[in-house]
Amino acid sequence: MKRVYPTEQKQRSTFNDLYMYVGKISDCSIKLDSFMKDYKKASDFFKKELARRIYPEKIAAAILRHFYSPEDDDCSKSLLGIMEEIENEDIDITMIVMLLLNALGGYDSKGGDLTDFGDRYYAVVRLLEEFTKECPYFEKIPALTEAMHEKNKTRITLYKHVGTILSLFSSYNSSTDIMELSETIKKERVPLNIEGFWNECGGRANRTDFWMIEETIDEGVYFATKYNKLSSGKIEKTRFMMTLSASPDGRILMYMTHPKSPKHLFAGVPYDESDHVWYMTDMPSDWNDVGEMRFFKRMPYKSWQTELNLTKVTDEKIIGIYENLLESCEIVNPYQEWEYQFDRCLYAVTREALYIESENEGRFYRVPLGLREAFSGFSLNSNVGRITMNGKIFLAFDDILWYIPKNRFRKYGITEVEKVE
Repeated sequence: MKRVYPTEQKQRSTFNDLYMYVGKISDCSIKLDSFMKDYKKASDFFKKELARRIYPEKIAAAILRHFYSPEDDDCSKSLLGIMEEIENEDIDITMIVMLLLNALGGYDSKGGDLTDFGDRYYAVVRLLEEFTKECPYFEKIPALTEAMHEKNKTRITLYKHVGTILSLFSSYNSSTDIMELSETIKKERVPLNIEGFWNECGGRANRTDFWMIEETIDEGVYFATKYNKLSSGKIEKTRFMMTLSASPDGRILMYMTHPKSPKHLFAGVPYDESDHVWYMTDMPSDWNDVGEMRFFKRMPYKSWQTELNLTKVTDEKIIGIYENLLESCEIVNPYQEWEYQFDRCLYAVTREALYIESENEGRFYRVPLGLREAFSGFSLNSNVGRITMNGKIFLAFDDILWYIPKNRFRKYGITEVEKVE
């Protein structure tokens, strides 16, 4: 800046402008003065310890594993000392990763803007995508997709995205942190009074498809079932799960999962884009009187419609038509095998085990408390219970996103007992 603006007044004015700009594009998460201090510190460390090393991508991956997934840490002896220095000197890991992948130039670099920055931006995001894929539930938040589809690709926005992704991953990669995060997310849910029939034609009977929204046992979480009358006269049914949460900007963030998503969820396999989607809508002024919901897709997932404009059906005649269709027509469900029933039935928590009611009356599944650190924080109000899907039984620990099929109970020391001890 001193090379371009020789006077102190002009330098101060330009810095203030940059400070405001950085705050704007980072949603006020980055303070330029602190950022520059950390940048110089990280750049000096990189120049001293890492700039001449070969295979920078592998080193970046090793740094991520060491600090964010220590159980997978395979750090070599030659790098172990560097890891200790990074920790002891409080070096910004996001900046080190960006420096290693040449997405951030050296602090004293005089080369100006990086060439081919778009390629380097994607290289960093792909590294994070590869790193986080071992956490099977990380994709339930849109951080990676937001980074990949960022329109304003700059070093600042990349730094913001990388920091967000790593922070969220550290939460989702620990069962205890997941439970705490789950409790926080629950507090952000928005329980609207939206039960009933809805359609996408202004509440009128202009189309042969319509929706029914039903509450679940969890506030702010709904079954949103779409019915569509086929040319054969049959009704096709597709039941989505819809969760409404307050977003930081005062609007509503809607997370929707496809009925086939349990296929991946219960198997611990990462979701693909067709499994889930995020939408945004305005916050209604009256939560008990919602007549319209206009959802706009937040992520460019091709399998989902760009807009979902729902209007509450209040005309009793149209409601009668819909009810008659559901009673008189054959209903076909192409995703029947993936529909499930969740019974929240944690019966007791002792010093040694959790006791979950069995499907066999008067019996319980005894789950050793030591299986997961988070189990010690469970109470009878926790989302723990039994899932039945296509005739198969799973034990569900929903607050930490862990599901155990019955054929693996023995592996985890889970037994069926007659009494609580």
